[in-house]
Amino acid sequence: MQDTAFSVWQNISGSGMLLALYVCAMIVLFYTEKETYKRILLVYLPLFWIGVLLLPVTYNVVAEVMDVEVYYRFFWMLPVTLVIAYTAVQVYHMYQGKYRTLVA
Repeated sequence: MQDTAFSVWQNISGSGMLLALYVCAMIVLFYTEKETYKRILLVYLPLFWIGVLLLPVTYNVVAEVMDVEVYYRFFWMLPVTLVIAYTAVQVYHMYQGKYRTLVA
């Protein structure tokens, strides 16, 4: 079976729960983050890298130059845990008052 960029993505994403949290966190940050530099670093730049890494041309170049086994390591550049944690803190701070005391 010939590997593709999407099959490598499916192999490293596991059950998909972390990916779902990541997508939800990026959507929340897209709508709520007011500071431009944070929006660029946490939303736009990762979306750019996902787009570049899922291009078949990128996959073919990496497979030719290096090895197919190395390709999944490029996905480590995505700040998945950083974005999820930052979004969780931002949502926590958005809800001041009784909802905040229930969570804490």
